[in-house]
Amino acid sequence: MRRFKNILAVYDLVPGCDETLQKAVDLASRNRARLTVVQAINPVANPRETIAERERLMQRIMEGIFLPDSQKAGVVRQGPPAACILEIANRIGADLVITPEHNKGFAAQVLGFDISAELLRHANCPTWVVRKQSEANFKCIVAALNAGKADALDCQANRRILEIGSSLAVIEQAELHLVYAWDYEGRERDMMASELPRGKRNDLSTQARLRSLERIVELTEHVLGDFSDYKAMPIRGRPRGAIANYVKEQDADLLIIDGQVDNPIKAAFIENTTTHLLRQSGCSVLCTRPAPAPGVPVLDSACAATDFPRDSGKRPIPSAAGPTP
Repeated sequence: MRRFKNILAVYDLVPGCDETLQKAVDLASRNRARLTVVQAINPVANPRETIAERERLMQRIMEGIFLPDSQKAGVVRQGPPAACILEIANRIGADLVITPEHNKGFAAQVLGFDISAELLRHANCPTWVVRKQSEANFKCIVAALNAGKADALDCQANRRILEIGSSLAVIEQAELHLVYAWDYEGRERDMMASELPRGKRNDLSTQARLRSLERIVELTEHVLGDFSDYKAMPIRGRPRGAIANYVKEQDADLLIIDGQVDNPIKAAFIENTTTHLLRQSGCSVLCTRPAPAPGVPVLDSACAATDFPRDSGKRPIPSAAGPTP
């Protein structure tokens, strides 16, 4: 099972920021991970007042997080938000960045103002974009595998997806659907396109689906051993369309994928599969990346806005509106 050790949570005054922070706190608690909460702002007017206000908010947030001092830190940074967050993530050796969605449209993406898009594009570790949902806990997690490639068993992307997906499914007590989008190839594709005797087409389709199912099972056993609490779901079609449709049909709470997110100008004309799934899934998306090398020092106290005291008990995390009574 994959356990996160160093989580960076982005807190911004956007819809879903409190839910994102609560998800990060729960994840840090269950993984016994260090949690760093960052607010990165670039105020145009009254920067001193704005920074002071955000520092007070950060102090209230830290007081509402029931984790030992050694396990939590709060940071307020002034500057381009995405660049500040990425710098902190690299500095502390984060193995997960979790952020609310900042969907500000195409123009904002081109200009680099869409923070979540920039983090997905440039982060060196798994990045989780949290979209608002009706339920606090996840019920269905979809992990998209490429079980048909030649080196599927040794593919590091498949390994990361399976390790992260299985861990989150256990933590969230959610169903884990392992999805592989397949299609007919070579001679089989030619046969399916030709005239076939009655029943032959169904036989070929069943055989192809069973082979895809076996590939998912073989890959999962190779990576996770005897872990069996999952549904293997081979679905026929191009990955970008088949996976997006499956996520919607299952009303999934989280999609786990791997791949490079296009730059916004290229994505405006030709989307790759990863970029398409990010836009079309409609649920929270976790895009995996290789985790940084171990041994990177954690953020020192000089970077924190305030020295936050240990809490005596767990309280709901205060929202931007003010402290919780």
